[in-house]
Amino acid sequence: MKYFLGCIGLLLFTYCLISMKIPEDQPTLHLIMVADTQSVKIKEGVSRDIVHVRKRFNTIARLLNYDLKEQLFDQNYELRSNYIGDKLRKLKTNKKDILVFYYSGHGFVLKEETSLALPTKETILFKTIKKTLNKKNANFKLFVLDCCRSVVRLTTGDGPSDNIDEDLLRTNYQQLFSTKEKCSIVGLSCRPPEESYTTDGGSLFTSSFLSVLNREVEKEEIISGDATWCTILKDTAKKTNFKAGRKGGTQNPLCEHNGHHDEVKESNRKEREKRQFITQS
Repeated sequence: MKYFLGCIGLLLFTYCLISMKIPEDQPTLHLIMVADTQSVKIKEGVSRDIVHVRKRFNTIARLLNYDLKEQLFDQNYELRSNYIGDKLRKLKTNKKDILVFYYSGHGFVLKEETSLALPTKETILFKTIKKTLNKKNANFKLFVLDCCRSVVRLTTGDGPSDNIDEDLLRTNYQQLFSTKEKCSIVGLSCRPPEESYTTDGGSLFTSSFLSVLNREVEKEEIISGDATWCTILKDTAKKTNFKAGRKGGTQNPLCEHNGHHDEVKESNRKEREKRQFITQS
């Protein structure tokens, strides 16, 4: 009898172990920021960019109930290609994680390859960063590069309005940053050989991106992830180009969604021609 009861007890214990639901790891939003806060000409604008970006993604992580892990490379000893590359290679992610890479500083294109120009006189190819991070198993990846120098004045959007329903924001951010399917999004602030405009208050491209992102997540209807990212990328490009055009400049951001370019340069050219026609009329 004791043997029988012992067997029953063992079976029940085994069943409980099998039926127990193993808690899943809390998903994480990884925010990686590389910022040239050392260069005298752009450090004020870059510093403001980082403030705006950190504030926005802190809000996103909180609303999505994600852990937030930040890595900021902004000191001379950190702004070295080997140091950054080593940290990125060692980064560990899970499938449900969100991975965001943001760069604000100098940049250039050589032989059609975009390079980040670090204040330590080193360079790092963007394709190297992208290749390293695309190997991570996080389903959703967002790359935003705001590079170059010239100056314009602008106002920046710090975040959603205070009276916006957080349940609405949470739902829209969930749609926008859904990690059910693999997704890689890239936003480059300009095309070669253009320069990227900045001010002491922040960069034109970053400001436009955050402003358009605000507009989309504050909509009352539930947004669709893929379709909305296309809208955000295209409208960011249009807004950036329009502001540059008002100052007599040209800045055509290049956006990529899952390896495909979202062409907006032609529509920007038509917009400029339309504005010139209205002015001359």
